[in-house]
Amino acid sequence: MAELAAQLSTRASVHAAIQELNRAQLDALERAVILGSHTLSQDRATASLHDLALVYPTEDSWRLAPEVGAGLGRYPAGLGRPYSVLATTRDSDSPAVPAPPRATPDLSLLADTPERPAEILAEFASRPLGFLRNARREPIAHDPQNHPVDWLLAHRLLVPVDGQHVEVPREVGLALHGGDPWAQHAPAVPQHNGAAVKPLIRDNAALAAIPELVRDLTEVRLALGQRPVDPLRDGGIGVRERRRLTAELELPGERVDLLLGYAFLGGLIHPSDADGSWRPAPVPWEALGLADAYGVLLSAWWGSRCLPSSVGTHRRDGSVVAPLMESSQVTEAPALRAAVLLALSQAKDGAPSPQWVLEAATWLRPRLAPLLTRYGPGLLQECADLGLTGAGAPTDTLQELLTSGPQAAARTVAQHLPPASTSVMAQGDHTAVSPGPLAPATAALLRLVADSEGRGPAATFRFTVGSLQRGLAAGYHTGDLRQILQQLLGGSVPPWLENLLEEAQRTHGALRIHTAHRVVTGRADLVEVMARSLESQQYHAVRVAPEILILTPRASSSSAAASRSHARRDPLDTALFKAAEKAGIQPTTASTDYRPLREITGPLAELMELIPPGAPASSSVDPEHVSTVAERLARAGGGSDV
Repeated sequence: MAELAAQLSTRASVHAAIQELNRAQLDALERAVILGSHTLSQDRATASLHDLALVYPTEDSWRLAPEVGAGLGRYPAGLGRPYSVLATTRDSDSPAVPAPPRATPDLSLLADTPERPAEILAEFASRPLGFLRNARREPIAHDPQNHPVDWLLAHRLLVPVDGQHVEVPREVGLALHGGDPWAQHAPAVPQHNGAAVKPLIRDNAALAAIPELVRDLTEVRLALGQRPVDPLRDGGIGVRERRRLTAELELPGERVDLLLGYAFLGGLIHPSDADGSWRPAPVPWEALGLADAYGVLLSAWWGSRCLPSSVGTHRRDGSVVAPLMESSQVTEAPALRAAVLLALSQAKDGAPSPQWVLEAATWLRPRLAPLLTRYGPGLLQECADLGLTGAGAPTDTLQELLTSGPQAAARTVAQHLPPASTSVMAQGDHTAVSPGPLAPATAALLRLVADSEGRGPAATFRFTVGSLQRGLAAGYHTGDLRQILQQLLGGSVPPWLENLLEEAQRTHGALRIHTAHRVVTGRADLVEVMARSLESQQYHAVRVAPEILILTPRASSSSAAASRSHARRDPLDTALFKAAEKAGIQPTTASTDYRPLREITGPLAELMELIPPGAPASSSVDPEHVSTVAERLARAGGGSDV
């Protein structure tokens, strides 16, 4: 117990406890530190401080735990340090020579302060520290109109702390606030005045966002698998690569930035050890069902220090945070998420305005106020993406996440998601639409023989000659593909799809680009067209036979370009496909045989081991484990209450 008490009394433990205080609790603690522990009374705020081991009772009063004053920081309640401390502050330029002690400030001067000094003091009402050149100078005390700062220095209403800064003593700050700087604070969370939202509309919106997010993350992994993105020198993804990825995914840039953040914190993408390019992580994300994939992502998000919505905010040096930049990781991210979710949970009967959510979150966690102002709006978007809010209103999943954790929240979502579908409905415009979320194996087959397109709750896939040729290149014969299409469509293959399949079979293999990206085989006339086109692109083409073409880069090609081919598609590979387009043919890329996907299921804890979070996570607290440890401590201490 002594060791436990020592750990609870460390500055880090006290600081962590203070971060969880709401406005009323923090005000009570600040009063006790500044005015004395006698200000604590037998009320709810003091009881909560006792629960957090910040104060403890004596025979007739309360006493502050060690390090509480240090945990509040140098300027609790926005007040400066006492004059007795400031008067002995050593100059940073001459640390060995302390400032001479002076008498205490004459607070009676505040009742009749001249106009210009009063205006300057008013600027210190919210911050006790200010910048002043030559702060240690000998002040001019007789001319407050022309030398107001000197007048304040001479009467010790401002005290120099070094050669460049002055500070308002705590006694002066209290007097400026009438002795009660906490009077202006609201006694409770601001009243919610948002518009009412029907539960059905709220739940439909939230449940529609979840499959869309999981599907978009799968598309991000597929896009990065085909062409990884290169990072900037100082980290993050540059504008050019973001535009390219945005065009490939056919999504708004803001959405792509968020998806990259979700993919990173969820452990779905990682930087290559060879060149730093961002690629899909070797994890079985595509093999998870919708509910399991959501549970893995929600668990990673809840404890992660990565804030996907921080992209676009400014760093301290004025630069802008880019996707996948180290600056997108914020130590206080889990606490910020909890503050925003706590605020949203207060609005159970409607959709609160973003301004109200930030005000409520600031009241619930006032120590996080600057960070909430910066990151709060983006966190509201993250809540909408994860289905924690629907149409702006908090869902039951949000409340479950706060009270029981991400695993319980994921189970709640799984109960409301529709069953996975193993078939799609064909349409006359060469597309197929799924009636609901697709089973992993079905989605993998569709991505093989069709191109994903469209956004929204229902996934849409388009069949083309090129998409069906992917199935042929994967090792399937025409009869096999016809059986797969019958299985996917839940019946016969429509005539338009039969025509596409016949065209894919007829043109398949007319031109083949092998995996070496250096040998092209096919019909002699098409190979001739390819040779002429590639010769004009600074590649040396050798016809060893009418139907075989061997390609090598010319000597002018730099080795640097070859080394960069690991991070992007090989330049020769790109040139080959462009030449094939000029020839008017869809080339076939030699590839390995396709392997059917098998769905992975199991407890969320086991799935998290298969897909570990990609960003540093805060340590989660298991209430059952805490209760067990407390019981053991009680038994070891002779049965005393804990």
